[in-house]
Amino acid sequence: MAMEPSRAANWSEAYVAKQQRLNEPLWWYPYPFLLPVALALLLTAHLVLATNPRMGHPASLINFPSQVRPDSAVWFSMSPIGPDIVITTNDRRVFRWRQDSASTAAMGPFVEYLRHRVNAEIAAAALLKRVQGSQTTTVIAADQRLRYLHLRPVIAALAKVGVTNYALETLVIATSLHGSPYDSPSGGHATE
Repeated sequence: MAMEPSRAANWSEAYVAKQQRLNEPLWWYPYPFLLPVALALLLTAHLVLATNPRMGHPASLINFPSQVRPDSAVWFSMSPIGPDIVITTNDRRVFRWRQDSASTAAMGPFVEYLRHRVNAEIAAAALLKRVQGSQTTTVIAADQRLRYLHLRPVIAALAKVGVTNYALETLVIATSLHGSPYDSPSGGHATE
């Protein structure tokens, strides 16, 4: 069974045309693939930006010519060192008076420091238009060797300057086998 001449010619022409088309370089081949990838990226970008309202918005910072405010909580430690009570504040100020002094008269510089510190905290809260929880609390780290008799003048000084919110924490000082370095009035180890 032989093929018709016109059909054979059409088939051979179609074969030659297909062969020529396949021999030519295909520069358009990646473009159909890039179209769905670009659409997927566009959809992902819209979803990411729509779910987080802060993304894509630049932060506009307002700079004021001022110093950075240090930590505003009032903290001080109380320790008996020899015959004295020594108070060290969080800004490294040191106040000292005798243990047997029960009046606030001997604590004059400490009371003035507290008054100045409370006024500074009130001014900072007014300028910020908000009050932080740590800003209104005074923390007293009391040594475990102190008695309430030693704390009473300090609490009275706090009340005198207007501090009504204070907290106490215990300051534990580790002792060596020979005793605490603060046992003797000279500040050295206790002699046996």
